[in-house]
Parts: sequence; structure tokens; C-alpha cells
Amino acid sequence: MNTALVKHNDGESKNELLDLAKSLNISFTELTPPNQSSPLCFTSWIREIDVVMAGLDIVTLCSLNEGTPVSLIEAQSASKPVVSTTVGGIEDIVIEGKSALLCNVDDQANFESHLKTLISDRSKREEMGIAGRAHVVDKYSYTRLVSDMENLYSTLLQENQIQKLATQFIDKDSALFLGRGTMYAIAMEGALKLKEISYIHAEAFPAGELKHGPIALIEDSIPVIAVAPNDELLSKLKSNLQEVKSRGSQMIVFEDKDSKVMPMKGMEIIPITSNIGRITAPLIFTIPLQLLSYHVALIKGTDVDKPRNLAKSVTVE
Repeated sequence: MNTALVKHNDGESKNELLDLAKSLNISFTELTPPNQSSPLCFTSWIREIDVVMAGLDIVTLCSLNEGTPVSLIEAQSASKPVVSTTVGGIEDIVIEGKSALLCNVDDQANFESHLKTLISDRSKREEMGIAGRAHVVDKYSYTRLVSDMENLYSTLLQENQIQKLATQFIDKDSALFLGRGTMYAIAMEGALKLKEISYIHAEAFPAGELKHGPIALIEDSIPVIAVAPNDELLSKLKSNLQEVKSRGSQMIVFEDKDSKVMPMKGMEIIPITSNIGRITAPLIFTIPLQLLSYHVALIKGTDVDKPRNLAKSVTVE
């Protein structure tokens, strides 16, 4: 079987891999397509990823550290089977055993076994490619994203639940926002917007760090707003919410409908939409937090268009 390997690598291990290829007498090229005499090709960053995907049979990722690997979404979109390590958010964007074969970071033997399986079994490659394509079209296509946003706006505009919740803040001086993982950044945005336009002191904390100090601030006069997507950190977040509620706090939880946060006395749960993807969740959960700040500001009578002490441009350092 004639096999060509395209190595998309511009990181720390590139020189090591080049030296290894030389020691094994494997001819290679750099930045040019592989050929029969040089079956190994090292590339740098490539803009025309669709062109590259069209020429591949299998896409592998052997990273030791990864965030959300968009390259694997692109691979599945191009109907390519995937072999990868289980780092970062990889398990959230592939279907293990159906669109991708996965292994632990330190399991080289299993990685090699998965790769050999796909190299020798064309029908399995095609089957996994079809499954991967269907998976990403359902979760990540632009039509799905547009639909999610439309459904979200429809839900928010048809209901007045957030406006009712805003009345709870009329006599409040402080508020706390909680989120885990990427949702911590969204909690920070919620806190920023609330203090920016309503002048209520607001702080955001990673929910997993409550016991390191922030939990001392919890009392019944301080509302706590949490963001609860249906992700791998959901069970831990639910535990954090129980800790906060046991201290007597008033709580507002914006959740994915599939998160199914257990209702408790003094807790308002606002379902946003269902099956929110890892990539779209930060965008979608930002909207209700901003709407909450907006309605709180209106109730308090502040100028949402021209917050005090703020300018449209910064002219001094």
C-alpha cells in the first residue's frame, strides 16, 4: 500500500521529528506536497484547509494539550475519520468509536493500533467519515447556529421572566456571578455589564474556587447568578450551587434545558435553549446576562446609553 503522510506541525517537536525522519532514512519535503519518492511532508499553517482535507484519507491529532480542536470539526465536515488523543475538548466534538478512534495521551500502542485499523479497512474509513459528517452538520453547521440564535431570541422576547427577575435587584448593592470553565469568562461579562449600566457592585468567580474565599461573601442579601451549560463540568457546578444555596443566597441560574438543575427554594431557573454546543454556548449565554443587566438598569432609572464616567473613546492612558 502506498502511503503518504502530511505532517501539519510548526511547534516545538518539529525539529525532533525532522531528525527522526533523517535517522530512519525517510525522505521528506517541507511546504510542498508529498510524492512517491518523498512520502512525508511537513507543512506550516495552511489557510486552504479544505484543499488539504480533500487529499487525505485519515486525520490524526496526537497533541498533548489542546483546547477546542477546530481542525477535527473540519476533518469530520470533510467526511474524514479521526484518530486522536483525549485531550482538551476533543471528546465533546467527535463521536468516539463512530467518527473517531481515541486513546489516552500516553498510550502510543493504542494510537498506532487505531491508525493501522483505519489504514487497512477502507469500508470502516468510509463509514466513520459518513458518521462524522452527519455529526458536525447537526451540531456545527451555520444553519444550526442561526437556528439556535433565532430560537434563543424568540424565547427571550416572548417571555418576561428576566424582566420580573430584574425587580429583585432594585434594592441590591452587590451581586455575584459564577461559571466553570469557559463560562467563567461569560460570568465576568455578566458582572461587568451589571456594574457598568446599573451601578451595582458585581464580581465574577470561578465556581470551583468558591471554597478558597468567595463563599465567605454569600448571604441572603446578595443575589448569585450562575451559568449552567450541559457540559463535562455540569455535575461539579451543581455541587457548587448546592453549597451556595445552603448559605441562604437568592439564586438565578441560566441553564441549558438539558442541564436539569434541581430547583431549590429561593432559586430561579431560566432555561435558555437545548443542546447548546461547546462553541456556541459562550455566545448564547451572554445574551440573557446582558438582558438582565439592561432591565435592572431600566428599573433603577440609570442611563443605559450613557453610563456615568464612561466615554466612547479613551484619550488618556
